Amino acid sequence: MKKALLIDGNALMYKAFYSSFFLMERGEGFDDKGRPINALRTFSIMILNLVERFNDSHVLVAFDEKGLETYRTKHSFYKAGRSKMPEELISQKPLIIKALDLSGVKHVSSPILEADDIIGTLSKKFSNNGIKVDIITSDKDFLQLVDMNINVHISKTGVSEMIEFTKDNFSNLFLGLNPNQIIDLKGIMGDSSDNLEGIKGIGEKGAVKLLSEYKNLESILENIKELTPVLQKKIQDGKKMGILCKSIATIIIDAKIDIEFETISFSPINREKLISFLREYSIHSVANRLEKKWL
Repeated sequence: MKKALLIDGNALMYKAFYSSFFLMERGEGFDDKGRPINALRTFSIMILNLVERFNDSHVLVAFDEKGLETYRTKHSFYKAGRSKMPEELISQKPLIIKALDLSGVKHVSSPILEADDIIGTLSKKFSNNGIKVDIITSDKDFLQLVDMNINVHISKTGVSEMIEFTKDNFSNLFLGLNPNQIIDLKGIMGDSSDNLEGIKGIGEKGAVKLLSEYKNLESILENIKELTPVLQKKIQDGKKMGILCKSIATIIIDAKIDIEFETISFSPINREKLISFLREYSIHSVANRLEKKWL
């Protein structure tokens, strides 16, 4: 069976930066010229470990572009309050891109699509063509994409410890719900990470109970008279925001993206240039490992 490994580049990049930030605090996350390289080092290790672990011939890393504008960003509350990318990470992103190029790993971004939507569209496209897809991320929004051919791996500790969600184990791992109910859950209870309010006064427990009985937000609204007066009022007052939050949380799966399975084939690693690049930025531990035929 053909396989594809799709990686949420922003999630992995932030994970790499913050998981190794303690090195910068100790003055160790810099190269010999004083340039920050903690994220570059950790991200490079993560990518090489993932390619080796999954042994996939087709790999793609999707990033968000700076200044990205989508239907979601038209709403001022979307991701409001979220901290801007640290300058120390901004300076490392071009280096991370170069490391991917030298590693033979394809990458993509779009001015009108979030990385979620790129991965959502490609994963469903591949799945519909009988291709098995593994998605690497720390963002649980991606759980809505799980199907018979799509598994989502949620990072806990870098990429060494991940929780794999499949069609078969999903309900047991996630509150007894199904993948297609993730967007309804976020519509009802909201999502603090994206600053989605949801329906005020209904938390996770209440949302799960409603979805267990009525399956989705639309069905809840259709059968609202069956609910208690208190719950009816909460839903009536917040239904407009709930529907909007569900829409924002829904990953696009049918965008026009000119990428085919064949175009993300893993290119041979440019070992000598990658080693030279890593040594230029004082990342000697990774360079030494590559010299011993890592991958």
